[in-house]
Amino acid sequence: MTPPDADLDGVPDTADNCAQAANPAQEDLDGDGFGDVCDPDLDGDGRANAGDCAPSDPTAADPPGEATNLMLSGGASADLSWTAPPGAGSAWTTDVIRGAIQKMHLDGGMTGATCLAMAQPGPPYTDATVPPVGDGFYYHVRGRNVCGPGALGFASNGSPRPAPPCP
Repeated sequence: MTPPDADLDGVPDTADNCAQAANPAQEDLDGDGFGDVCDPDLDGDGRANAGDCAPSDPTAADPPGEATNLMLSGGASADLSWTAPPGAGSAWTTDVIRGAIQKMHLDGGMTGATCLAMAQPGPPYTDATVPPVGDGFYYHVRGRNVCGPGALGFASNGSPRPAPPCP
């Protein structure tokens, strides 16, 4: 007796993780035993492929996390370095935003803020612009991934920061 094999891949339907599609190699990106051909969550990140902007990249979380350990050094220029969000992989880049300290009280710093680098591949970043006399700059580095730019976090009063200047 030969057990049924609907997709004719040599694996009986009772042992085939995707009986309707031939998948002889049984590649399994996330190691969940489903095989990539019919896995509803290909990268194992907990989001179904249909609602996942990067179904084969588990590092493309949405929203992205914040970069940490932002360090500023330099003399004639501002040299920035930071640590990527935990678990950041090849899908992660960062946006570098600069604003004037004196404008922070208006709306948390977004008025007049400038997107210095969108999708910066990683640290370091050098800003050669000198702030106006009597003012200074603040910098915000946020995680970006293939799913989108992410949030700017919260203002000191707890409200979400306004839309970022980086697209």
